[in-house]
Amino acid sequence: MRIILFLVILMFQVFTLAKISKVETSAPSAIRKTGESWQSKINQKQRRSFYYTGNDVLSSAKPLSELDTSLIPIWTDVQQLKKSFEYVRDIQFLQDFTYDIEWRRSTWLFPDDGCYARAALAADHLAQSSLMSAKIFVFGNLLAETKNADQGYVEWWFHVAPIVFAEKELFVLDPALNPKEALRINDWLSKMGNTSKMRIAICTSTAYEPYSPCTTLSDSSTPAHTDQYYFLNAEWERLLSLGRIPADELGSKPPWL
Repeated sequence: MRIILFLVILMFQVFTLAKISKVETSAPSAIRKTGESWQSKINQKQRRSFYYTGNDVLSSAKPLSELDTSLIPIWTDVQQLKKSFEYVRDIQFLQDFTYDIEWRRSTWLFPDDGCYARAALAADHLAQSSLMSAKIFVFGNLLAETKNADQGYVEWWFHVAPIVFAEKELFVLDPALNPKEALRINDWLSKMGNTSKMRIAICTSTAYEPYSPCTTLSDSSTPAHTDQYYFLNAEWERLLSLGRIPADELGSKPPWL
């Protein structure tokens, strides 16, 4: 009888873990497999369920030459750009008891997916310091080289990060692509491929993923905190697979210091 009870409990635990492992984030994955076109990743059924009168991010995306920058806030204190970039990069705010580190940063060292959560949380942290930002979304057959992927690069069908005006130029705050400093928009885009083939949208800071409202404020970024937790384990396991020490790099010794 005890053996049967033990087996029942064991099966229940396995079933529960299996369900947890299948939990997905609230946004579509940004991952694009080699050979896939970015257009093939558009989920029309999901898009219709979140469609906002033609105002979603995807509908607003245009070539770089037609970029509308009117939604991008202007920062008059240009020295604030460096400080703010380092702040959103370094802040440890995600409580995690899985490993030896109690507080984690956004998953800058797992660039494969979750840009929408990282961007939303970065925008929130800026807003908490009374610094407004917009979001820049880019669509295309994107490929970015990175030392934080097993194959040395990642492929996306979309990517997103906060964007601001400073020193009369557009700067993108994206530590996943460059952990040292904010990038000028052309430098940021060039890291992902041929800019002439990309489609770009400038949206409000609350735009979360391709099917979110773009130019109107919304609550679409509400799941960001929960979604970011989804990638914490993947980031840890990635560093292990690369032969690095997660406890150091995700703790007090990040690779950019």
